[in-house]
Amino acid sequence: IVDSDTMVKWDAPNVFDLVTDGVYGVNDLCDMNWLFQSIGQRQRLYPNIELDLMKYLNAGVLFFTNDVLPTFKNLLDFYKENRSEIDEIRGGGKEQTLLNFQFVKDNVKVNLLSPEWNLLSIHRKNMFIGNWQLNNDTTPYFIKYSNVWHFTGFPIEDRIKIMSEVWEMIKQNYE
Repeated sequence: IVDSDTMVKWDAPNVFDLVTDGVYGVNDLCDMNWLFQSIGQRQRLYPNIELDLMKYLNAGVLFFTNDVLPTFKNLLDFYKENRSEIDEIRGGGKEQTLLNFQFVKDNVKVNLLSPEWNLLSIHRKNMFIGNWQLNNDTTPYFIKYSNVWHFTGFPIEDRIKIMSEVWEMIKQNYE
């Protein structure tokens, strides 16, 4: 699963060479306030389940094996059964925290990938710049050090503009 606000680097290795069983993703601790709010608002839906923050995955980029597919059906069924209560929740995203709860409920093996497979909060990490001091390679850090760029954490208007600018800079690599 790859969100529409992501780009995969043209020469990224085949991530499926790393995937053997369970779900694979990047731990998402970018905004602890958002995370605690999201978990807190949804915890009552999963009263006997505790999330391990060190295994909390960003749902925007996930890789998984076929044995995980029933979890997505279970989540859809859970949503249908609890739709009115879930739809009343404001803030803290939509599906990401619910999916993390469902992974625990269904005993899905959670495998962590390094951030290069879902680089979140690029702007907060100051990775839109490169090493301008060297003058020989000013390639932005996010391009040099990651395979999947996730344009999150800023207003949608900025996201579209930034993604367009990045595309103009790199599109020749996909031809």
